[in-house]
Amino acid sequence: MVLESVQTNLISILILLIIYFSLIKHAHKKYYLNKIFYILLWSNITILAFDSIAVYLSGDTSLLARALMMFSISIYYILQLIIVMFWMFYITFNVEQNMRAFKYVVLVAGPLLTVQIMYTLLSLNGNYLFYIDQNNVVFRGELFFLSPLFSFSLVLISLVYVLLNRFKLKKTDFWALLVFPIPTVIAAILQLIYQNLNLMWPSMVLSILIVYIYIQSRMTNTDALTGVYNRREYEYQIAYRLNNRHQNKVISGIMIDINDFKQINDDYCHRVGDVALVQLVEILRNSVRKDDFIARIGGDEFVVIIE
Repeated sequence: MVLESVQTNLISILILLIIYFSLIKHAHKKYYLNKIFYILLWSNITILAFDSIAVYLSGDTSLLARALMMFSISIYYILQLIIVMFWMFYITFNVEQNMRAFKYVVLVAGPLLTVQIMYTLLSLNGNYLFYIDQNNVVFRGELFFLSPLFSFSLVLISLVYVLLNRFKLKKTDFWALLVFPIPTVIAAILQLIYQNLNLMWPSMVLSILIVYIYIQSRMTNTDALTGVYNRREYEYQIAYRLNNRHQNKVISGIMIDINDFKQINDDYCHRVGDVALVQLVEILRNSVRKDDFIARIGGDEFVVIIE
């Protein structure tokens, strides 16, 4: 059972890493929706890793194993609510396209996270959310029910929020956000009934895949020829920056096109025109900072956005 659980977690981690590296090559790093999604990915990778450590060390009575068990299980319980909290951030940003609603997430989830952290630390020397016996085996504590109660409450609030704001979302986004928690909730209920099952966080991979396919994948919109962002991503960036502009930040935009580009294509063929476009992008990349935004919005038309 130990080997199977660790293998399942490692396969889940591998899938999440594949998603991460496929996104990071294309999705703009400054876009907050991408940042939140990356945090969700890495939080899930981290909780799977610490769960694997805890499972592997169960029954090892050495001092080092006990210390690692206490650390791993503490991170595991704290991360549970942090992941749900960032999922709420992800939903609110999808709906509002700005960070102003984040404070309401903090007001709702913050107190529950504080209580979870407090009882997690108390459990290291008591019987609260969990306890570790003399054989270095973890058991559910007297207040274990608080952990799933907190998580399920926040998930329910998130689902209600999505339903109330369904008209602000695209149809595919709405269904992706609505369906996202279902695999994890089903797995969590089964794990509550059958304690030896290890399904909850591996099932989160399926939930993340749903979001990746229906929401995040549209942000991997790069121009096939030049490798810069295309018009669709440019439109997302404009909407995002308008909704999140700050008084102390200056945003500049530059529109660029190639003079007589049609003549280049006519006189020297389209292949030479493609080379000219690629060379222009190289000049632009060498002329601006690494995190500045470059998009191709037409045949020979480019936009650079600088903060």
